[in-house]
Amino acid sequence: MPYKQIPKETVVCDCCGQKYERNKRYLSTFHCRNLCFKCKAKVGASLVPRKPIITKTCPTCGSDFVVPVHRPKQIYCSHKCAHKSLRGAASKHWKGGRTIGKDGYVTLRLRDHPLADKQGRVAEHRLVASQKLGRTLFIGEVVHHLNAIRYDNKPENLLVLPPLIHGKVNRQTLLIRALRQRVRQLEQQLRTHQLTLWNVLE
Repeated sequence: MPYKQIPKETVVCDCCGQKYERNKRYLSTFHCRNLCFKCKAKVGASLVPRKPIITKTCPTCGSDFVVPVHRPKQIYCSHKCAHKSLRGAASKHWKGGRTIGKDGYVTLRLRDHPLADKQGRVAEHRLVASQKLGRTLFIGEVVHHLNAIRYDNKPENLLVLPPLIHGKVNRQTLLIRALRQRVRQLEQQLRTHQLTLWNVLE
């Protein structure tokens, strides 16, 4: 099917008075005015109606930002501020910030604490020990669990020791644990031996 050309007409510009050609199907959006391309570029911005500009204040960083026209319900200025507002207690998945790691130690999420690491977590046993002593722990000090249970962070179960003494205590506790396990095995063997002896005598 051959292409059908649209007929053109000659029109006088209402702004500069020069003649220009346009398509007959052309509908002017500038309040029914006949404007050439140069005049549209000059006065088009003032004639085309625009939507009002809405400014809001970001609740996270406190800065003012312009709300996009296609997102009038936007609350935060950026994705970074939106993610910050949903961290910690503001998140719907918040469970108090207390987690038990694979190594058995309990950590708390306290970003502003001096003992916090890069992820904002603090070891609970070190926090309880520092509260018990009334001061922050030094870098070389080690917190020892008396009952060898790493998630039992009661104040009476914690003892702050230097690293050398803590190594000796750990060796002693491992030795005591091995001896206790050996005693249980011997007691179990003794019980089985007594049962077999009673069965023979009967």
